[in-house]
Amino acid sequence: LILIMQSTKKLIFTLKDQKKLKFFLYLFFFFFFFFFTYLCIPKLLNFSPELIKENLKNNNNININKISKVSYKIFPTPRLSLPNSDFTIGEGVLEVSNSDIEIILDISKILNFKKINYKKLLVNKGTSKINLNYINLLLTLTNKNKLTFSENNIFFFQKEKFLFEISNAFIKINQHKKKNIILNGNFLNNKIFIK
Repeated sequence: LILIMQSTKKLIFTLKDQKKLKFFLYLFFFFFFFFFTYLCIPKLLNFSPELIKENLKNNNNININKISKVSYKIFPTPRLSLPNSDFTIGEGVLEVSNSDIEIILDISKILNFKKINYKKLLVNKGTSKINLNYINLLLTLTNKNKLTFSENNIFFFQKEKFLFEISNAFIKINQHKKKNIILNGNFLNNKIFIK
C-alpha cells in the first residue's frame, strides 16, 4: 500500500511538471513568434532614399550622392543595406566612393518608418579621401552615432596634395563619452595601429 501511494505521488508530481513545462514552452514560442514578427515587419515597409538621405544628413552630416538600392536585413542585427554608395562628410573633409553602407537600426524604434533611428553606421569596402586639414572637423561633424569603416582604402591629403595611403583600413569613430578615432591597416606593407 505504501509503494502504491509513493508511485501515485510521483506520477502526480511528474504530471504537474509536464504541465509547467508545456506552459513555458508555449510561452517561449509565443515570445519567439512575436519577436520574429516584430523584426520582419520592416521588410514590408518602403524605406525611401530621400528619408535615408535626410536622416544621415541630420545625424552624421553625411551627404549621400548615390543610392542604387535599399534592402532590409534581419541578421545578424536589423539593418538597412545600401550597396555601391558614394557620400561625403562636410565639404572636402571626407569623400567615400563605391562603398557598401549598413545602417544598424535601433531595435526598440524599428517600426517608426517616418524617422530612421540607428545606433551605428558601417561603411564596408570602397575608397576614401581624408583631408588632414579638417581631421578635427571630422569628429565634430559625425556627432551622434558610431561610424565604422572596414576593408577601406584611405588616401590622405593635405589641401590638394596627396600624402600617403593606408590600404585594407579599419577606422572607428566613437562619439560617446570621449571623441576619438581608431585606425589600423596596411601602410607601406606594414601593419599599423593609431589611436
